[in-house]
Amino acid sequence: MITIGITPDNLSKAFADLDKYSGLVKDRVKKEVVRTAYAIDSKAKSLVRVDKGRLKQSIHPEFTVGSLNVAIPNNGAVVGTNVEYASDIEFGTKAHTILPKNKSVLRWYKNGAFLFSKSVRHPGTKAYPFMNPAAEGERQRFINNIIVILGKTK
Repeated sequence: MITIGITPDNLSKAFADLDKYSGLVKDRVKKEVVRTAYAIDSKAKSLVRVDKGRLKQSIHPEFTVGSLNVAIPNNGAVVGTNVEYASDIEFGTKAHTILPKNKSVLRWYKNGAFLFSKSVRHPGTKAYPFMNPAAEGERQRFINNIIVILGKTK
């Protein structure tokens, strides 16, 4: 599973003190969290390489439960995917050996014939980042918007 979060260190104290702010400010923060999560979701889906679309369809934001009366981690959002090979796409893989899991040999079809082997040496795969660039693309806008919102009166 890949999960990307934006937690700007310079805003952590402000988020910790969020309960001291007015309802209007808290509502604006919540809307900014939601806007940012959907922006990251959209950008990640536009960047991910598509074979059959399973990975792209699995990317989605999840919003944590809370009333914004406590610190933002309990009232935030996480954008991620539960597809097991997502990290292999995001970060690539090193060369590795593939072994059979349930049988004594591996079998695959190539050029009109079945091929068999007890193991295969995979050369690794190139990284095709999609989550990190999507999050990084929204990071500064999120920080700037939160600074503006929290700059309002408590």
